[in-house]
Amino acid sequence: MPSTALPEHGFCHMPRQTVIQICGADRVAFLNNFCTNNIKQLAKHDSCELFITSVQGRCIGYGTVTAFEDSLVLISAPDQSTPLTEHLSKYVITEDVSFTDLSKGNAFILTNTNAPPIEVGKQDSGDIIVDCHWFETNAIWLLSDDDQPLNIQGRESFSTDQAHALRIENRIPVYGLDVCIDNFPHEIQRTAQAINFNKGCYLGQEPIARIDAMGHVNWMLVLIQFPNELSIEPNTELTANEKVVAKIGSVQTAKNDNERYALALVRRELANAATDIQTDQGTIKVM
Repeated sequence: MPSTALPEHGFCHMPRQTVIQICGADRVAFLNNFCTNNIKQLAKHDSCELFITSVQGRCIGYGTVTAFEDSLVLISAPDQSTPLTEHLSKYVITEDVSFTDLSKGNAFILTNTNAPPIEVGKQDSGDIIVDCHWFETNAIWLLSDDDQPLNIQGRESFSTDQAHALRIENRIPVYGLDVCIDNFPHEIQRTAQAINFNKGCYLGQEPIARIDAMGHVNWMLVLIQFPNELSIEPNTELTANEKVVAKIGSVQTAKNDNERYALALVRRELANAATDIQTDQGTIKVM
């Protein structure tokens, strides 16, 4: 599979992301009670993927959280700050925890941040740096009030289309497009990265554990390949004999060679790699 190439020392000015800073002495224990991963295991500046789930085990949110000495920083797709903070805030009773929306700042992705090194942390300038898990190579999120922060100087810019194209190839979902409240976390196929089955109780834990132990899901998020002449758009459905067989999420916009890639929820029995799915709209291939 051809891979989208990014500049070796590049940066991309992304649309504003959801950035929520969680403070207070009870912040770690509190968030741990409402997400699928074990936040208590995070060392300073470590990060992990997580789902925030409803009591039914459905996905209210998906993103990453990074531990700082005095706070947690939660990053998700754009426009998720209000629903996430409203959901979490209604469970605050006596806990020492507070939420600050930092989503109005600029968000940059920087690639190959080992040379020279750019370390995760809060800088004197006020910029916040956390790991970015979109790519297999080293990358960070740079969150800044400055639209020309010092750390992007001397780097080659790349487009948001390029960033999302490689994210899609790496099978990384974004909330609101590839995952939503209709989904169980198991459907998104980030179980190893985002779910800890040994952490104990949290909101939605029982149905999630039950599915893992005794059940299965009917849909699975996969990477699909399709020819350029096939018109596939985000938030559309593909059918076979008028039955929905694929729900399209993120779609590459740049046309490479003769095919493009997308993330799609497909029926479980069709989700095996190398499966050709014959749809009423054309043939797609599970990668």
